[in-house]
Amino acid sequence: MSAPVVIHGAAIVAGDEAGTIHYDAALAVENGRVALIGPSPDVRARYPGAELVDGVGCAIFPGFANTHTHLSRVLARGIYEDLSPPHTPPFTGGLAPLPLPTLTADEERVLALLGALEAIRSGTTLVLEEGTGLDSYAEALAATGLRLVLCERAWDRAQASIGQPGRSSSIRRSARAASPASARSTRGGTAPPTGACRSVWRRGPPTCARPGCSGACASCRMSSACSPPCI
Repeated sequence: MSAPVVIHGAAIVAGDEAGTIHYDAALAVENGRVALIGPSPDVRARYPGAELVDGVGCAIFPGFANTHTHLSRVLARGIYEDLSPPHTPPFTGGLAPLPLPTLTADEERVLALLGALEAIRSGTTLVLEEGTGLDSYAEALAATGLRLVLCERAWDRAQASIGQPGRSSSIRRSARAASPASARSTRGGTAPPTGACRSVWRRGPPTCARPGCSGACASCRMSSACSPPCI
């Protein structure tokens, strides 16, 4: 059991509903958990043998949560910011046209770890990582100590696996095995439908299976050939 640590002389943001900020305050950490927050003299008296950390001029916040990350895309730092279309009317949006190089699994893992370490350094303690191929670096992310929600893009991965029965469920199984601390979810869709829908299931606005459909008809989210209808 390690000795308690007391950070003193800091401004501490409690993160409560009242928006409380403690000035010239101290925070005691005992057995890896915040044990006490209060005026510096009181907390130091309560923990006379603690390791002291001078927090004068510093602020202490609760851990931040970043709920939309693509950690390995640190590769594109400066490219997306500088070259992407401006998010102003007429809101053409999109990202920079400059393509990113294809990464090996090892490169993807290293870049994701860099993003995770930078998150920790900035005070982020929870991230929601979204993308494809997360199973290749989920275990490495879990080892950083971050709290994680790992969200595989089932829509994209499932489309890539059309004709490979069971592929979507195998992705989820491998993710659970990689990190029991991670929660998996889907974004943008589910596994590809079966039967006639399979030929028209795609990323973006779906089209119906009716002959001559332009992709803009009122029934474009349903195929009459599906049983039951796919919506």
